[in-house]
Amino acid sequence: MRKVLFALALLFALMALLPATAESQANGPDIPRQGQVALGVTGGMAQPLGQLGRAIALEGSSAASGLNLDRGISGRAYADYHVTQRFALGGFVCAARSYMKDVSVTRESGTRTYERLLEGRTTQLGLYAKYFLPQRGAWSSYVLGGAAHVDRKTQLAPEVALLYPGTSVFEVRDDRLGFVGGLGSDYAWNDRLSLGVVALLDYSGPLAHDFPWMGEGHDVNDWSFLTLQAGVSWHLGVGM
Repeated sequence: MRKVLFALALLFALMALLPATAESQANGPDIPRQGQVALGVTGGMAQPLGQLGRAIALEGSSAASGLNLDRGISGRAYADYHVTQRFALGGFVCAARSYMKDVSVTRESGTRTYERLLEGRTTQLGLYAKYFLPQRGAWSSYVLGGAAHVDRKTQLAPEVALLYPGTSVFEVRDDRLGFVGGLGSDYAWNDRLSLGVVALLDYSGPLAHDFPWMGEGHDVNDWSFLTLQAGVSWHLGVGM
């Protein structure tokens, strides 16, 4: 069900980017943006990609093994300044968290299921640029791209030592430069309040650490995830 909702929301955002028709342009206000500041908050779910979401290899070491993270939650706060009617610059802070999927291990004594053996957290502080497409009535669609300082943290549960005796490092944390890109669409509820949805792809490169099940020399080579968020923004009348 989650996958279906995720796909539908992405389709909805893509449809909002279709060229505006004369009818749709006539059905809504020509919302002024230039000189305005927009403040907003969004929240939703984060889907780990690549090795973050790849299953772990319990038997032996493998470079194909991953962190097996499940879908998690994410939230973002941002501020945009509209330089022109179509172009805006903004800053944002974003946080995402997810846990490892349940792992079942069968031994002579029986099968035991381990929950949340690993927690992954990502915090971002960054800047981006937005480009707005022609309005479709009260709908405003855009694409964005930018960079961020990314703080990444993984926390292993003590039970990992039961699966891999000798494990001594239970927390890994680092900071990197990351990148973000995405697309979104907002609906102007009135001249100040907008509701919207945005899909973002975040990437911050490899995590240099040997997790017990990945073997020596096998790092997480792509810390990336896709987020889908719904939110609300408030437009301040700067320059009006």
